[in-house]
Amino acid sequence: TDVWIAGAFVDTGSVSGKHPDIPYVLYYNGSTWTQEGAPCPSVGTAKNCVPLGVWGNSASDVWVTGWYQESSVHDGGFMDQWNGSSWISNAPTPAVNPTQNHVLSGISGDSSGDVWAIGYNSTATYSYGVEWNAGTSTLSEVSGIQNPNAFTEPQAVAVVSATDVWIAGVQGSAPNQTLVENYNGTAWSVVSTANPGGATVTNYLNAIAANSTGVFAAGWYSNGTVNQTLVEQYGGTSFTQSTTVNPAGGTVTNQFEGAAIDSTGDEWAVGCQGSTSSCAT
Repeated sequence: TDVWIAGAFVDTGSVSGKHPDIPYVLYYNGSTWTQEGAPCPSVGTAKNCVPLGVWGNSASDVWVTGWYQESSVHDGGFMDQWNGSSWISNAPTPAVNPTQNHVLSGISGDSSGDVWAIGYNSTATYSYGVEWNAGTSTLSEVSGIQNPNAFTEPQAVAVVSATDVWIAGVQGSAPNQTLVENYNGTAWSVVSTANPGGATVTNYLNAIAANSTGVFAAGWYSNGTVNQTLVEQYGGTSFTQSTTVNPAGGTVTNQFEGAAIDSTGDEWAVGCQGSTSSCAT
């Protein structure tokens, strides 16, 4: 009875010759869906704003993160809060290199109200994250996230507590390989993951879910022809591949894009299926 979805649509008619991405947020109360305003800074009709992640602690404490066109030359991250009646903007999010492009693609928090958003500097392709401290009502850049490869792009975050934070994504650009990192309250460390497609094809983690019962990550890998679903389970020291289902077998693309885990330890992954070259449904 309390579900939130965030995304964007292309506005093809607001500005002649320009088609900006316009943000929207939908809320489900158990019976109907309603649109709850639009997060993002005021960027004008000709600029883009794209929510990529949503997380909520209560009906009056919901967060959306993503990227927006901060200026004509670079993009910035945003991390906006719904207080039950309106959106409070936190943009641009703090960054050591504020004039470079930043994308925030995943968001999660804990029961204390602390919230983490994770992503990457898309100019230099290294890890980037910000944290909202509920106790002090301050937003700061997260330091110490590892960059094991010159190309490192975290895509998702799962917060169990202030001393147990997980991120998942990709590293390496030719081709991508899986990446998981853990924060223990003091330092970040890279955790060993599986790359079932091998080193010569893409292996990609889009999502991670964690609580006191376990941790797992989801995404996809290439079998050399099409993409296939990928789930990796944490066993205490490393992640190993779990068996997944690929409708239509290895002849069409199947990808996982999201993951969740409940209090009983049941795990869920959701994604899309498409042609041999794309994934749209």
